[in-house]
Amino acid sequence: MRRAVPESAGPEVRMRAFTAAGAFAPAPALAIALALAGALACASPASAVPPLSHVIVVVMENKAYDEVRWQPFTASAIKDGVVFSRSFAAAHPSQPNYLALWAASTMDIGDDDCPPAGAPYRDENLGHACEAAGLTWRSYAEDLPAAGSDTCIAFGRLYTRKHNPWTNYSNIDHSNERPFSDLAADLANGTLPNLAFISPNNCHNSHDRDCTALDADDWLSHHLPPMIKGVGPRGLVIVTWDEDDYSDNNHVLTFFNGPMLVPGQDSTRIVTHFTVVRTICEALGIPSFANADADSAITGVWRPDPALAEKDSSSGPWLGAPYPNPASGRVFTRLRLTGPASVTATVLDPTGRRIREIAHGRRVGDVALEWTGRDSTGHPVPPGVYVLSVNLDGRELERKVFRLQ
Repeated sequence: MRRAVPESAGPEVRMRAFTAAGAFAPAPALAIALALAGALACASPASAVPPLSHVIVVVMENKAYDEVRWQPFTASAIKDGVVFSRSFAAAHPSQPNYLALWAASTMDIGDDDCPPAGAPYRDENLGHACEAAGLTWRSYAEDLPAAGSDTCIAFGRLYTRKHNPWTNYSNIDHSNERPFSDLAADLANGTLPNLAFISPNNCHNSHDRDCTALDADDWLSHHLPPMIKGVGPRGLVIVTWDEDDYSDNNHVLTFFNGPMLVPGQDSTRIVTHFTVVRTICEALGIPSFANADADSAITGVWRPDPALAEKDSSSGPWLGAPYPNPASGRVFTRLRLTGPASVTATVLDPTGRRIREIAHGRRVGDVALEWTGRDSTGHPVPPGVYVLSVNLDGRELERKVFRLQ
């Protein structure tokens, strides 16, 4: 098994932080900045990452921050969300950055070879972490020749495997690697996974020389709004560029959009691909890993969380009050864990009969629980009183849910 390489070794991480004077400081300054950010996050729990039901990550290509920041649609999406003006990629060229966004490690890769040296890997990654926690994930790649394909190049290089890092891991279910056309159906049918990665083709992501930043902006204008709508009230869409065009010390654009954010913010905290992974882990309630472990999640950009409206006075695991309650649509609540635990969350009718399982797997931290008001066959349940029951390694927590017509 390959291990994450320290930031000081080889091409694993070549990041520098801006000093107040605008020059670059050495990597230790970045570590200090990240440690301070983590301490501030602990001091301000109200701004911590809320538990989320759905996260979508869209990865674009090879453009400097200022070239894409002011494109028409991108600028409007940033205005409605949060932009990180000090976001940096992990390396050059593309492939190590995609590995960093998927596995919080570049796997010590410094090229675009297909397959990368040492693959297939069994290191921890977001797909495996989701599967272990009972969460769903999918990738959606434009011009992928077939679901689960491990081909290196297709359709005249519009599809390239180097932009699809999950292909290089042997510890995940490769049937989750889907053509991009499947995304529209999953959004329409309400079957969006908990975690989704989007890989536009090499024109729509602006990778190819004859495809401009404006071409990428046009693609985002058509596809990002349905994603933002589709993640629902406890969802997040992350848009980031894998690397810059070698012109600005790998300074890339990263912005968030979704209903749990305070819109219109320009965050100046230092963000890396590892920061993004750490934030996803905390949002989905899965353990962080590799270089994301040493980073801190993004805080201070989130709205007050309705799941925190009820004060948690307990020192042990705690299940928050469902909201809205009563409800005729989706119901949400927050499960707070004091350590890693095997979680099984089910909805029961008044007789104790199981209606639907909504969570199953090893989880950690704050966990978002969501019930759509449907049974295990997908049919709406009749009005009445139901019980949300959570089993934590044999310990039971319960809350009542009142369904309206």
